[in-house]
Order: sequence, then structure tokens, then C-alpha cells
Amino acid sequence: MRRRSKRCGIRPNARGLKPLRQHEEEGTITEPERAEFARMIEEIESAEAAYLGPATERLGAERTQIQARSAALQRLVRRKEALARRLGQTLAEAKGERQAIEEE
Repeated sequence: MRRRSKRCGIRPNARGLKPLRQHEEEGTITEPERAEFARMIEEIESAEAAYLGPATERLGAERTQIQARSAALQRLVRRKEALARRLGQTLAEAKGERQAIEEE
């Protein structure tokens, strides 16, 4: 019987996984144990992928939206910088014209 975990939905039999992990770490794992250990790890990874899939998709969509907003803001900054340059040029021209008028 498998116990359910709040994190990813399934939790392999802890009594089976821990000894297999220990044997694997010690280098004393047999081929049947290695196959069972690999199956358990695959089961865990599959459950985690299923559990995390919607969140991963949501984060991907949010990232796309943030990138689009960032690009729009960068374009806006470039437009404002260009406007500031044009206004500076116009102001300089107006000051020059005013000075020329005052000197006449």
C-alpha cells in the first residue's frame, strides 16, 4: 500500500526505498534491487513531474508575459529618451533664436 504525500501525490514504500538507497550508496546493491530502486525513483520522478507540471506551465506563461512587458517598457524608455533629445534641441534652438532677436 502506498502512502499519499502532500508534496507530489505519492510516496514509495519508505521501508523499501531506504534500504535500497543504502545498498546503492554502499555499492552492495544486487541487480534485482537496482532494478527495483530504479523503478521507485522513476515513479517518484514521474509523480513529481505530474505534480509540478501545471506550476511549471504557469511560470512559463508568467515569464512570457513579463518578457513582453519588459520589451514594451524598453521601447517606451527609448521613445522618452528620443523625445528628451528633441526637446533639448528645440530648447537650444529657441534660446538661440531669442538671443538673436534680443541682439537686433
